[in-house]
Amino acid sequence: MDSTSALVRYEAACQAVAAACSIDEAKDIRNKADALRAYARQAKNRQLELNAAEIRMRAERRVGQLVAEQRVTVGLNPGTRPSREHGGSMEDPPSIPTLAQAGIDKHLADRALDATGRAGAASACL
Repeated sequence: MDSTSALVRYEAACQAVAAACSIDEAKDIRNKADALRAYARQAKNRQLELNAAEIRMRAERRVGQLVAEQRVTVGLNPGTRPSREHGGSMEDPPSIPTLAQAGIDKHLADRALDATGRAGAASACL
């Protein structure tokens, strides 16, 4: 594969990350980039490994942006533990899915929010 072809595919991957409209899409791209990074490491292709790591980081950042957007629009699931201070009970659990139900473990959620600066900063693929 020549360098122009690799550059075109890298740009296409960056555009796919930027165009991801759901957490599932961004997470899927992140998982594929992580697998590609592992294959590149086995093949001892350092440049491909670096590109895959960059795409993974962009996808994690996009997951963080989508979580931040959800927090503003729909809201996040508050959890199932009732507040003693407010005398609440969880007889009617919220209908908003948790991050775990969306397939996002706490480590990915933490990395994604750290990548967005916990404020949802936008990032463009150059």
